[in-house]
Amino acid sequence: LVAVIDCTAAQLTPDPCAGTTGQSFLPHPTNCTLYISCYEGMGYEVSCPPGYFFNASATQCDVLVGDGCPVSCPPDGIAVLPDPQGRCDFYIICLGGLEYPGECAEGLYFDVTLEECNYAHLVDCVNNPCSTDPATPQPEIYPNDADCTKYIYCLAGEPITRTCAPGLHFDAATLKCVDGPCPDPNAPVDPPPV
Repeated sequence: LVAVIDCTAAQLTPDPCAGTTGQSFLPHPTNCTLYISCYEGMGYEVSCPPGYFFNASATQCDVLVGDGCPVSCPPDGIAVLPDPQGRCDFYIICLGGLEYPGECAEGLYFDVTLEECNYAHLVDCVNNPCSTDPATPQPEIYPNDADCTKYIYCLAGEPITRTCAPGLHFDAATLKCVDGPCPDPNAPVDPPPV
């Protein structure tokens, strides 16, 4: 009896990491759904999960938008693209092959489907609030501005979206899931005591 093991997710790659120390991540030269994980000078080819691509500027796998890998501005015509750094409230306007940065107004995020800014709660995007500074106290926990029943837990600088149990919402003051529905953002706020 012979067992065959699939090793495609960790194939040794030809030397892109030679001379590197510690751990780093490099984009794959021909496939955006792969990246090279470098550790102490050795490189390993790693696949992003299905539906994700390797975002080299954020050094993480991000959700694929559209039918394929992210592309730069087309050489001709007009196009509107999501921010290549993954920031929800920014986008790129392409005019004749040139890139012009755009920014949504406060409370709006770029909607890839509509190719324009839309209310943040209607767009499936979360800005990465996590720090990559090792001096930052752990764990880091942040509210999800788009959905009060969710929060962001940072693990090694990577955002992980967590959901509160049914009937609870995330309280930004205590950084915990608490009983009750989401607070009304339009409700009057009591002034602080004098």
